[in-house]
Amino acid sequence: MTEQTVIDYAFEFRSRVNRELHVRGWVDKDLAKALNVDSSTIANAFKQFGSKNKPYQTRQQIRKLLNITDI
Repeated sequence: MTEQTVIDYAFEFRSRVNRELHVRGWVDKDLAKALNVDSSTIANAFKQFGSKNKPYQTRQQIRKLLNITDI
């Protein structure tokens, strides 16, 4: 996977999450509360998109909570 592909997926994922949060009337803080994590954990999940550690697990939780199955 090229660096540009990772960047494109990261942008698409963040945009999709923002849309889903907007529909619910949520902000990142509400998402963090729903996942029972710190706001910084949510921020790292978006900043460290290529990572397979904690940010990856957080993104998986976000996908499940917001029912994002196509990214």
